[in-house]
Amino acid sequence: MAFTILGAVLGPTSVNHPLIAAVMNGIGFALIIFITIRFGLLAMMASFFATVILIHYPATTDLSTWYAGSTLFAYAVVLALAGYAFHTAVAGRPLFKAGFLDAD
Repeated sequence: MAFTILGAVLGPTSVNHPLIAAVMNGIGFALIIFITIRFGLLAMMASFFATVILIHYPATTDLSTWYAGSTLFAYAVVLALAGYAFHTAVAGRPLFKAGFLDAD
């Protein structure tokens, strides 16, 4: 709780209104805590990696621009890692089998 409050108050501001910035920072830090506690440190690091990749590569929907290749590369990397993680998580079990969601 203290981490969320400190992050909300002292976190980076990207908007002009300090109250909006504090609320957005508080939500972000609460999500960091939730993901880390619920899913673990590896999931938190994977979300940080995906966030950094998607923020730092230029994004466009116009594929005729000169930087469209880097947009497709960033999305392909994140999608490939998510696909590999999903494949590893299901451990080779068929997806559409009766009882797929049942515990082993």
